[in-house]
Amino acid sequence: SKVVKNVKTKENLELGGMEKKVVSLFSDIRGYTTITEGIAPKVLVKLLNFHFERMHAVIEKYEGTLDKIVGDLVMAVWNIPNDQPDPELLAMKAAIEMQKEMFRVVAPEWAKNGVEKVGMGVGVNSGLAIVGNLGSSRFMNYTVIGDAVNTAQRLESKAKAGEIWMAEALFPFVSGRLEKPARKEENIRLKGKEQAIDAY
Repeated sequence: SKVVKNVKTKENLELGGMEKKVVSLFSDIRGYTTITEGIAPKVLVKLLNFHFERMHAVIEKYEGTLDKIVGDLVMAVWNIPNDQPDPELLAMKAAIEMQKEMFRVVAPEWAKNGVEKVGMGVGVNSGLAIVGNLGSSRFMNYTVIGDAVNTAQRLESKAKAGEIWMAEALFPFVSGRLEKPARKEENIRLKGKEQAIDAY
């Protein structure tokens, strides 16, 4: 809805973007491929939509923008289209509540439908990214791209069920302000990245 309001104020939409600080969050269901093999498509769609509804509500509660859903993956962003105070803290609070929602609400609903164990991994990063309209003259997608976004996705792929991996860039903004403890991991190798990074 925030993006729609922003679009309505512009006289014409063009392809292109600008660089700004963005906090991006990725979440993904663990063991999704195995789950899909043993469940009817109609039930799977119902369960996925239930999951997305609950996750989207949490993202909006903490003033994030749901950027896209791809399969079972959710991508959300903060500090776009307009600047926000404390986007790092908002994103991390959302990440924690998303995991709580998964454990307390989503997993029991999936269990009722024969999926005994379902969990989610989350990755969050902050940094400069290109924000804008990408695509063609006939299909535009308002989104964010860049290394900072890729790192968030790579951290998410490293997270096991129930885990949240936060890039070191966020730590100064959230230290002492989160309800959950953070443990530092050093020299983490992420797929597709030459330089090792530290994360929490």
